[in-house]
Amino acid sequence: MDARFEQFLSEKKLFLVEKLGKGRSSHVFLVKNNSGKKLVAKIERPESTRFRMSEREAENLAKANKVGVGPKLISVDHKKRIVLMEFVPGNGVCARPLVF
Repeated sequence: MDARFEQFLSEKKLFLVEKLGKGRSSHVFLVKNNSGKKLVAKIERPESTRFRMSEREAENLAKANKVGVGPKLISVDHKKRIVLMEFVPGNGVCARPLVF
């Protein structure tokens, strides 16, 4: 596990549950806080070329939250390039059939 992610989890008093997925520019993890609430941490890959991913992700989530949609933005650490957001339970996108 990435040292900056370990430090982030420690600072926020979060516990890693499982890796939910990965993409070209980030990894997504299910984490829990001390009270057992599930959250999602999205960490930008060190080799990512996606400029300001965590900043843009946080800005877009904040905009969506203002109109009542999307997972709630909990926090963002720009230096470590990690976005912490609400966990929304349900079936994954891949579990649903595509309808055209």
